[in-house]
Amino acid sequence: MAPLPGGTVTFLFTDIEGSTRLLQELGDAYEGVVRDHRRLLRENLGDKGGTEVDTQGDAFFYSFTRARDAVAGAVAAQRALAEHTWPENAEVRVRMGLQRVDGKLQRVDLKTDRSRRTIPLPAVCVKALKEHRKRQLEERLAAKSWDERDFVFTTKRGTPLDQSNVTGYFTRLQEKAGVECHRLYDARHTAASMLLMQGVAPRIVMEILGHSSYNLTMNTYTHVMPSLMHDAMEAMNRQLGGEVG
Repeated sequence: MAPLPGGTVTFLFTDIEGSTRLLQELGDAYEGVVRDHRRLLRENLGDKGGTEVDTQGDAFFYSFTRARDAVAGAVAAQRALAEHTWPENAEVRVRMGLQRVDGKLQRVDLKTDRSRRTIPLPAVCVKALKEHRKRQLEERLAAKSWDERDFVFTTKRGTPLDQSNVTGYFTRLQEKAGVECHRLYDARHTAASMLLMQGVAPRIVMEILGHSSYNLTMNTYTHVMPSLMHDAMEAMNRQLGGEVG
């Protein structure tokens, strides 16, 4: 181990969030994930002048003689981790809401227990989130100050996005694309309709949306039912050896 720096130093600590759950999900593949994680951290933190103080499992403890080197090392490591190819089966956890309370955006509890859910992400979403993460790291470097509150989507200063700003941006995107303008919330309805039309069981759609009951899902998307019944009869026809019409 290299000698530790003396005088005034900056310490950096990092570990894998949810490592126990990740171990359970990946099984034997977890060892390879930790190995790649260690390699990427050592390469990038060491390149910025960091000295490894201690390593236990997925936890790393580094020291730097200058605070700006620690920040540069953390950003470089985050970028490397974001660009690396990891095992898939990515999920997003819905844990809280964001509302304006007394003029300020604050975290709030979700409306119901069913609203608190874990949703698997398709590969196209994982790819988009990785690209977004790279852009966000560049914004952090360019920003004079960054409000670190662990939000995935933020302003260029790290602050949470206000609903009115998101709505305005979504409207401008639709206008630029030359399509009819709809509310951002309508994208949720579109996703649910697409899932149902692809034959996904309504019960699964209910879990993804976080609806409180099966009836709510069925009543909300009755417009999709005729198409689903037609597809069901076509499937029955094929099963019975009839002509495809």
